[in-house]
Amino acid sequence: MVICSLLQRIIKHGSKKNKIMKGVIFINSPKLYNPESMFVAHVSSINSKVELFKILCKRLMLPDYFGFNWDALSDCLRDFHWITQQGIVLIHDELPAIDDVTFQTYIHILIDAINDWKEGDEHYFEIVFPKNVESLILKYLKAKL
Repeated sequence: MVICSLLQRIIKHGSKKNKIMKGVIFINSPKLYNPESMFVAHVSSINSKVELFKILCKRLMLPDYFGFNWDALSDCLRDFHWITQQGIVLIHDELPAIDDVTFQTYIHILIDAINDWKEGDEHYFEIVFPKNVESLILKYLKAKL
């Protein structure tokens, strides 16, 4: 598993994809991805925006002050002071089954949060999606540009 994790990082950092893809990994079996020494949060079975906030709150152990809204999620994804590991990875075992506008908002918040973390910061943040949804995620990201 260590070799798989290392290979994913080499591919991710060595690619010439747009900067907006920094910290986003697409793999065939996200359920099996478990990088060592990182805080790992798997999310799945999401069918609404309310469920999305609840599951993210639980899996990322978001603080009590998390307000269950987009602004609060954006703020928390840029902080992580409550997590001791330097690396945080949010793994989507599958895509959330939420409406298009909610999904697009969610993707943009994730990408904005990833891009906000800089080398040398206290933490770094990665997002994992199933490989078979890469073109869909890219479509949403291009819509933002």
